[in-house]
Amino acid sequence: MTLLVEGKRFEFAMKDDADINGEVLNKCDGRIRWSRQMDSLLSLVGYCVGLGNLWRFPYFCNRNGGGAFLIPYLVCLVLIGLPLFFLELSIGQFSGSGAMHVWSICPLLKGLGFVMSTASFICSFYFNLIIAWVLYYLAMSFYPVLPWTTCSNWWNTPACATWESDTTRDNLTVSRSVSVSSYVSARRLNVSTSAAEEFWQYSTLRVSAGLHDMGGIQWHLALALFVAWFIIFLCLIKGVKSVGKVWVEAMLQMFYSLGVTWGGLHTIASYNRFSNNCYRDAVIITFLSEGTSFYAGFAIFSVLGFMAESKGVHISEVIQAGPGLGFVVYPEALALLPVPQLWAVIFFIMLLTVGIDSQFGTTETTVTAIVDTFPNKLQRRRGLVTACLCGFSYISGLVLVTRGGIYVFMLIDRYVATFSLLVVGILECVIIGWIYGAGRFSADIQMMLGRRPPVFMKLMWCFVSPVLMAICFILTLVQYQAPTYGDYEYPTYGVAIGLFIGLVSMVPVPVCMIKELVKTKGSFVERVGTCLRPDSSWGPISRKHRAEYSKPVEESSWKNFRIYKW
Repeated sequence: MTLLVEGKRFEFAMKDDADINGEVLNKCDGRIRWSRQMDSLLSLVGYCVGLGNLWRFPYFCNRNGGGAFLIPYLVCLVLIGLPLFFLELSIGQFSGSGAMHVWSICPLLKGLGFVMSTASFICSFYFNLIIAWVLYYLAMSFYPVLPWTTCSNWWNTPACATWESDTTRDNLTVSRSVSVSSYVSARRLNVSTSAAEEFWQYSTLRVSAGLHDMGGIQWHLALALFVAWFIIFLCLIKGVKSVGKVWVEAMLQMFYSLGVTWGGLHTIASYNRFSNNCYRDAVIITFLSEGTSFYAGFAIFSVLGFMAESKGVHISEVIQAGPGLGFVVYPEALALLPVPQLWAVIFFIMLLTVGIDSQFGTTETTVTAIVDTFPNKLQRRRGLVTACLCGFSYISGLVLVTRGGIYVFMLIDRYVATFSLLVVGILECVIIGWIYGAGRFSADIQMMLGRRPPVFMKLMWCFVSPVLMAICFILTLVQYQAPTYGDYEYPTYGVAIGLFIGLVSMVPVPVCMIKELVKTKGSFVERVGTCLRPDSSWGPISRKHRAEYSKPVEESSWKNFRIYKW
């Protein structure tokens, strides 16, 4: 059955419905499916090209030596990012399942679905704060004089300076209810700061002295956060739409930019037609997404260079590296253009649209996980599930819009991906490359695309990608350093909170392992063997191909894996 929504065509997977290629879907699950390949491609573009490219990549690059960061980043992109991207698209498209149920391919590790869904929820929970910041900047862009271009505002300090002058203001009366001296260090008062940086720190964030001083809710950000979640709810209510240390940092940023190991790619691909060319999509989106990251980096560092030249200082002294880099440098550049208000409005509307588009995929992953877990009860109540999730996320997110919220934000940003995403990536490769078998998975891909994947991909899945991720995981543990925000160093209890955030999403893996082993009959070895084999629900979503689907006589395992099977 075909449905037309907002000018786009979608198809419901109804019983006995055949698609345009003569494929019949396996079951009546009520899922909406892309009816055109372009819808699928654009949804992936929207999911992957977002704030991870325009906001996070520049500040990670700046934090890790600028150009020196690009070499490990490109290596990780080719050897890990692209293979994982293709793997996740393939497994989601083949099975027609989201992140929660796609791991029926290896029941022993079904907990990975919970890990991905939990990580996606945490990511959407704090990433929507960035959209709230964008909304605040967008509102401020309508002022006759852009507030980040002057030093005569209530939030400015005596150290404030505009880049049109080398002088700082010596006298400033700070008024209203916010005491700037309560959260400005003495060292920062002795160093000139740009008006744009002070607008970010002391007007947008109104940052406190540390994690111990959370302060009250900043209602301008609370309102912006509510608007951000309301927009996400309106967009998702009816379901999907088109929507060394440096090496470790490079790999983690690649996970953010491409969206691999979060579960979003499985979810988006599960709406694809069975014969969609997901290999082509993986190559196009990978390099399109990272091309956007590089473009954003060029924009940021060209402005930083100009600011450094104007003040006669080294580029590292222009602004402290951190999450506010983009919210300082981009506005600084916009202020130099003619009619800066117009360009500011256009720019922040652009950031808003790409940010929301990325949030679609992330939030949809969580919604789909909940609905797919209780399909009989919740499939017809998807709008209610979405409303409850967005409402809960907003209420929980109010801690992020307090004066100390930026410190909580940095903890989540630092720890949510540090452990769980690397472990998920390693286990994905182990499952597909060794437990299920690279040969069997290649045959599954051939069933969809009419040809097997390149040998390069299988080499990456089986050897290179998991080894590199394992090395980076070990380096993460060996070279661990407590997080910082500017001059502020997190106390021990703050680090403990961060570690809890990073590890809590991994709890479902051992829990699900125990559950599967307990409910399986036989000796311990027999139970493990059974749980390593796909269960009865695994197979192609297309009924035509499922009838032809049969498992190889010789099962893939750790012992009988041979390269010649490729």
